Amino acid sequence: MELIKELSEQSELTKYKLSDFVKENLTKDETKPFTDSKEFFDAVTSFLVLSFISFEEINFPVTLFEKNSQPKNFPAHVQWIEHTRKLKEKMKEIIFKKVELMPNKPIVARYKDKIKLTDKEFLLLSCLVLSSIGFSIPNAMRFYSLEGLSTMGLFGDMTPFELINFVSPTRGHMKDRMFKNGIESYGYMRMEPQFVAALFDQDLSEEQMLSLQGTNLGAVFEERKKEKEDEKKNGEEKIELAKNELEKIDQEK
Repeated sequence: MELIKELSEQSELTKYKLSDFVKENLTKDETKPFTDSKEFFDAVTSFLVLSFISFEEINFPVTLFEKNSQPKNFPAHVQWIEHTRKLKEKMKEIIFKKVELMPNKPIVARYKDKIKLTDKEFLLLSCLVLSSIGFSIPNAMRFYSLEGLSTMGLFGDMTPFELINFVSPTRGHMKDRMFKNGIESYGYMRMEPQFVAALFDQDLSEEQMLSLQGTNLGAVFEERKKEKEDEKKNGEEKIELAKNELEKIDQEK
């Protein structure tokens, strides 16, 4: 991608460099779906990294100054920030395209459809899943601070009104009591462990399953669980049919 090449050429303008992990996610074939939840959340992680870099460089442009505090190469630095912002938008576009192509969407995407989240809210929710398992960048802003939710929303270009609407008690995810502190604080939105595990499409304990009963996410998880069981059963039946066919062929010889 041309933007990645240009950023590499301007790497001396910043303390940040794009990791191979981020580059890999940026250059994946957009016409092919994510293979699973892991690949989806890898892409969301890359989006967060790019968001942080562009946000940090705009607000704390420490590389603009020499030791004597004289500005250096300001226009080129601004261009670097613009390139990073474009890469962030590109990563967001890739996420939305590839997840829609998935024949079996991850639970987090099914949940979006179930409770009718907007694309911005879907991305915010996915970012909050990562922040709830401790995702952070060394020396970065505190995702769990009172600025946490607004920072995540800023990354996703959400307005204050959209953020307030996201935490409205009438919304499906808020009715599910997904967050440990409910709606007491708009800033600190950390998910309960069972919700994180379910949205990551992980196996749940019996106790965790019970805690999700009666929730929108619980219904989505049960639906996907049944699909997996049916897929496994169908696979076993196909194997059995193939074995029978082989035995039949052997007997006819």
